[in-house]
Amino acid sequence: MGAGLRVTGLLRRRRAPNAGVRALQTAGPRRAWLAAATAASLVAIVGMGNLHVLDSSSNGWFWIATIPIVAFVVVGFADRDGILARRAIIEYAQLQPAHRPPGYPTDGASAEVWLADPANASEHTVRRAYALALADRPEDAATELDRTPIAEAADQAGAERLRAVWAAGSDESWNPAAFERALATLSEPDSRWQRLALAWMLAAEDIRLGRPWRDEFVRAVRDLGPWHTSGRGWFVIVTQQFTFPIVLALTVVLVSVVFR
Repeated sequence: MGAGLRVTGLLRRRRAPNAGVRALQTAGPRRAWLAAATAASLVAIVGMGNLHVLDSSSNGWFWIATIPIVAFVVVGFADRDGILARRAIIEYAQLQPAHRPPGYPTDGASAEVWLADPANASEHTVRRAYALALADRPEDAATELDRTPIAEAADQAGAERLRAVWAAGSDESWNPAAFERALATLSEPDSRWQRLALAWMLAAEDIRLGRPWRDEFVRAVRDLGPWHTSGRGWFVIVTQQFTFPIVLALTVVLVSVVFR
């Protein structure tokens, strides 16, 4: 199980409705790198101005305009952690529906409806605990996890993921020993999924609390490849990773069309 993640919505919780979107937008490049690219561009532009490029060439303005574009493209390619983080988030979004039963809630409102349905009263304890967590009832979710012994290793791992998120939200410690024991009996794909899901859930909690999230998330997922990114996923990655050079390039094209 996992918190409700979709390709277009990505984790939808009452207190963090756009954690996935926020993560895709803020995965990188780092602000310090962008500031360095800006400074280098300004230095280069001033230098070209001192060489009277604009006076000596009718295309001087174009070459000056390409300096920041190239600088930000270089930064985008150099920031491999930003690309990795986005690939991991997108892959989680693609894999998560296969681990979610049909009709299972994906946000707080649908969780409350699901919990109110008598047909779900006898549902698996871990599934009910996740629904209670989605409905912003963590105390009831914790009680649900403690109510019945959990036999299946995958469910044990899912329960530990919830406990890890609760601990992170309250700055308490969490012992991963039970999580690792459960993973030791799972297949490699299932174990990988559990680690990826845990990494994302902790990142989403950090985002909800306004804390830095990328470095810890990248450390958690770095060895979980290879990644299987679709064409649509690469489109999202490229447009987010290279936002600055894309916007600058479009501006140059627009200016050249308007003022040629």
